[in-house]
Amino acid sequence: MFYKYLDTNMFSVVTAAANDPSTITIYLINGVTGRIIYQFQEQNVSPSPSHAIASLFNEQYFALSFMRQNPQTGISQQELTVVELYDKKQEQDTQQLITDYFKGDPRITASTFSSFAQESEPEVVMETYILPFGVKAMALTETAHHVTGRSMVLVTRENKLYILQGALYSARRPTPAKSEGPQPTSFKGVMDAMKDELAEEEEKLKHPQLKTDKLPAYDAVLSEAPTKVISYDLPLIGLGRVIALPTRLESTTQVFAFGHDLFLARVKPDNRYDMLDESFNYSLLFAFIGFLICGNFFFARYLKHEGQKKAFLNM
Repeated sequence: MFYKYLDTNMFSVVTAAANDPSTITIYLINGVTGRIIYQFQEQNVSPSPSHAIASLFNEQYFALSFMRQNPQTGISQQELTVVELYDKKQEQDTQQLITDYFKGDPRITASTFSSFAQESEPEVVMETYILPFGVKAMALTETAHHVTGRSMVLVTRENKLYILQGALYSARRPTPAKSEGPQPTSFKGVMDAMKDELAEEEEKLKHPQLKTDKLPAYDAVLSEAPTKVISYDLPLIGLGRVIALPTRLESTTQVFAFGHDLFLARVKPDNRYDMLDESFNYSLLFAFIGFLICGNFFFARYLKHEGQKKAFLNM
């Protein structure tokens, strides 16, 4: 089990040089200590005002969407870069974790937190995807108790709202397995293969394997699904921002996009697991409950009668 690298004092900064606006630098900074937690660069970014750069930083997620332009061909493509931060400490024994919780171990039950106490560098996993549409703004869904998985809501350049499931944009999607080449036959080839395997094992011991097979294999292109457009076919105009708000139902999030027009919708990132379907057969449910009540009543009378009969025969 991995811990999220959480600190409410962190924020992100995106900068570009005046002499080279096509190269941007992204900094993730701790606002209390002033320490740069992580930084990276993106090159060949379109500096056109019509190609907005959208970003979000929520919990351990940082996402950046921009238009990358190939300087040789002039072809542009919308990209989505996702960065996830995790703490280096891991929990290998779930039973011990539960035991420590009930014992009141401070590392689990502590109610105070200091940014100065968390000076270790996070484990970072990052992936880049290609989107089939331009992006103006983005947000992550919010729920009351943070049990439901988080989807990403994107405002497209065509002023549509598109929802992207967490399993698709996650940076933890595993890399597809490489096809095995011919097996080495010489002694030197076998030794080199063994050295490569040992080097991979050492690397795994140094860094936790954040990639997980529970997610679909990594694919650079995220295809567009018309059913994921939550604004339907409404002709919205001038949407510039989007925010997500929790509701009393853990499965449901309110999404509010605004600009020239206003749009509000309810989305369910992990389906309606805490709600009954509209076509649910209530009459069958109440009939079954009534059957249980009647069965319990007659069975209780039967047991009472059998008990009295047995007591009379034993007199």
